[in-house]
Parts: sequence; structure tokens; C-alpha cells
Amino acid sequence: MAVIKSTSIELKSGMLLSKEILEQMNFQSRLFQVQYDSYPDGIIYGFEFFEEKGILWLSSGLIKCRGKYFFSPDRIDLFHILEEFDSKCSPDFTEHCILGFVPSGKEYVNDGIVSDCLELRLYNREMLDSDDIILAEFQYHYQKREWKSEQVSAFERLEAQLKPKGYIYTFLNVRYSMPYENVFSPYIYSMMKECLKEKENQSDADRIMLFTLCQNKLISLEVLKEWFQSYGFHTDINNRKAMIRDFLQCMQSQTNNIPLYPSVEMSGEVPKKKQRKFGIS
Repeated sequence: MAVIKSTSIELKSGMLLSKEILEQMNFQSRLFQVQYDSYPDGIIYGFEFFEEKGILWLSSGLIKCRGKYFFSPDRIDLFHILEEFDSKCSPDFTEHCILGFVPSGKEYVNDGIVSDCLELRLYNREMLDSDDIILAEFQYHYQKREWKSEQVSAFERLEAQLKPKGYIYTFLNVRYSMPYENVFSPYIYSMMKECLKEKENQSDADRIMLFTLCQNKLISLEVLKEWFQSYGFHTDINNRKAMIRDFLQCMQSQTNNIPLYPSVEMSGEVPKKKQRKFGIS
């Protein structure tokens, strides 16, 4: 009889950390390293914005930062974070701000056990560091609590990511992690999906891209690059703004410049079958 086990750690108040517990914790940490070793620093999954009963929330998720993994099992009330920021500034304060996780030192839990920490902060771009994990950017206004308008089209909402006005959250510089690359936020991809749905005269490439986005929240930038090439665009995948601009321009195109599949002319002649010879010649 074969037995498969899934071992987990259940810590209780007052419990002493034994050698076996520490070994199991170290083993689970190595599993993370094996699974996500090819992922660069960034958001591996989750940490998406959503509204519920008039409150803006951040979903649970997993982050890789400086090669280490940080998991948040609970959603976070973002309005509570903004209210804390309001208490420290004047009513006439307004500034372009970044909401993100910032490395904030270590926490010593017990003898031999140290936790690296990420702190969720609201701060200006001048304080941005290369290790910070950006969640969103927006023009901050004191006590303003708008999230997004669903009254405009997906095309207009995606266009607003390039030229934000007022209290609009932008996700252009938010980096989600896939093997060997950082890609767009799921919000950007969701807007692309809606644009493709709303587009008239969809091409073969459009339908394939739409199917891919319906199946996955994140897709490789190389997949987008191939889609651009079907329109004759050779976009720079390292320039996020250029990619969005090119995408919006492609959405206004009615036909492809380059066919997705080469045309094949069929002749009326039926090919003759070759006779197969048996035996020894």
C-alpha cells in the first residue's frame, strides 16, 4: 500500500519549537524555492484591488522580494491605510503617491528565528527604491475615496492608465512575476480582454488572444509581442507605456497587416498514390 502525506505545522501558544518543527519549516521553505526559483522579484499572485460594500480591499497573495517569500493570508482594508495617511497630512494636501510594500528590517521572533518584514506604505515617488513592490499609483487628495468608474469603456480606462487625471489608480508600473520575467498587472490584462471583447471585426489573432486572456489572468509579454506582430507592430516589450499605446492603436485597426495563417492555394488535381513495393528487389 502506498501512502501519500501532506505535512503542515500547527503552532500553538506556549509550544516549544523542537528540532523536528524547525526542520519541517526549513523543508517547506525549500519547496517555495524550488517552485518559484525562476520567478524574479515581484507579486507572484494575489494582491488585487476589489471593492465590497463601499470599502476598497487588497486581496491576499504571495510576494517574492530579495529572493524571499512573503505570504499574506488575509485581505487588507485599504481605506484604513488611507485614513491613517490622512491623519498625518493637511486638508489641502495633494501629491502623486505610490502604494506599495517596502522592506522594513527584521523581526526577532525567538532564539534563532528571524522574520524579514515588508510594510505597506503610502509615499511619494522620490522615496521609491528598487526593492519596493508597487501595488498602485495615484494622485492623492485628502479624504478622497474614489476607486474607479465603470461607466466608461475599457478602451478609455486603459487609455487613462497612460494619462491619469484626478484620483485614478494606475497599475502600469505594477510588476507581477512569471518565470524569468515581470509582466503587467491583472488589471491591465483585464482591460485588454474587455477591449478585445468590445472590438468589432475581430481577427484570428484577436480571438486567440481573447481566449488566452479568458483562460489566464497573466500572460507572457512574448505572447503580446507575437500578437503585435500580427498587426505589423514591432513594439518594445521593455517599454510598458509604448506597449499600451500600441495596443490601443491596434484596437482601432480594422484588419491585420499580416495574416495569422498563410493562405494556401488548392489545386483541383488529386495527387497520385505512390505504389508500395513488397519483397526483395
